[in-house]
Amino acid sequence: MNFTEGYKLVDGKSLRNTHRDIRHHRYPDFVFGIKPKLSMGLLSALARVAWPLLLVTICVYLLILVDSLSNKHQVTTRQTESFQILQQMNITLSNRTLLQTSHELKDNTDSTERIPKYQPYVTKTKENTSYNGGNGLYLNETVDKHEHKYIHNPSLFCRKKNLEPKPIFLLIMILTAPKNIIRRNVLRGIYRAESAWPRLSKGAIETVFLLGKTDNGILQSNIDRESELHGDIVQEDFVDSYENLTIKTVMGLKWVTFHCRHASYVIKCDDDSVIIQVRFFAAFLNSPTTNWAAGNALFDSPVARNTSEKFFLPKDFYPFPTYPPYLNGPGYILSTDLVESIYKVAITTPLFPWEDVFIGLCLQKLEVVPYNVDTFLMFAPKYWPVNLKEDGMKPFWVKEYSLITNIEPEYIPMIWEAGRLNFKKY
Repeated sequence: MNFTEGYKLVDGKSLRNTHRDIRHHRYPDFVFGIKPKLSMGLLSALARVAWPLLLVTICVYLLILVDSLSNKHQVTTRQTESFQILQQMNITLSNRTLLQTSHELKDNTDSTERIPKYQPYVTKTKENTSYNGGNGLYLNETVDKHEHKYIHNPSLFCRKKNLEPKPIFLLIMILTAPKNIIRRNVLRGIYRAESAWPRLSKGAIETVFLLGKTDNGILQSNIDRESELHGDIVQEDFVDSYENLTIKTVMGLKWVTFHCRHASYVIKCDDDSVIIQVRFFAAFLNSPTTNWAAGNALFDSPVARNTSEKFFLPKDFYPFPTYPPYLNGPGYILSTDLVESIYKVAITTPLFPWEDVFIGLCLQKLEVVPYNVDTFLMFAPKYWPVNLKEDGMKPFWVKEYSLITNIEPEYIPMIWEAGRLNFKKY
């Protein structure tokens, strides 16, 4: 077949026409007004050169496209595998039969706003375990009666202007380091916005931040101004450090007991976490209001005995092979009657290195077994896509959990928006 068959000239005439027996074809007059004549042999030679070049160009573009798609598939695969592993970890840690409970979530509000009607999977909890047969050096640790002095105490935070108790459904109690001013401002921007939460007849949702002291005078001056501006800083004069997380948590329990005891619930969380409204309200809006402790509960959690592990404890310090049931530290929810009870037990209990295990020891003394909610807590992976908005896995892992932790501050507003309730819809 002639290479030029089927091609048309600018004026619409086909090269395959009555003149195909002519060996020379006249080109249009649009090239500098010149009318050259080219032999069919020369055209055939050009075609033989151009065709392989065209094929090579197409192959190169195809290789680039395949490589790009392969890289994207690898990233998506890593994300999928990561979330599957995290989800499997939650199931393995609980090691219980899944029980799906469903009931309508109702709330008498003055508006037409409603909460979605679904409940996450909840595992049944183990019976409380009694630990006998030995003492550990941890029993010789200091008993902190928590007599630290306040640097900042917003004692009227949970009250109205007339000093009557303000109806509060949930108090968000955020543990934060003194230097994390940016994180606190980000969380204020989402949690304390006027339209942040639905109106509930059960009460409002409020946020406070818990800090220890810093020896940096400039930083403390900034915290003083921050407290004066926002009125949501609870700070005492113990040194703020990782080792003092237990003391900081007890400070929060103490403050709630004396200044916000009328609230229904308290959620303790870190400043790299964000609450996912869709799942959170479905799980906890109609929860028990007494003796209630819930979150990512760990049962028969083994004590780390390898000296290279972060949470290593020697047998002479803690002789038991496992810890009592406790709630994973990055976040958990407590009814405020239990907050008060834990506080009273905490100030008579020797301090323990790990804050969440310490609360578990207090729950053990109170004979309260924490409830495990499989979809309560998620640790976000360390790696993030360049643009989280284009992450196809975002709807899956955002809306499947009540609390997502391990988040950099620049991503918190985006994840918050992805997990918010559509108030008008309900």
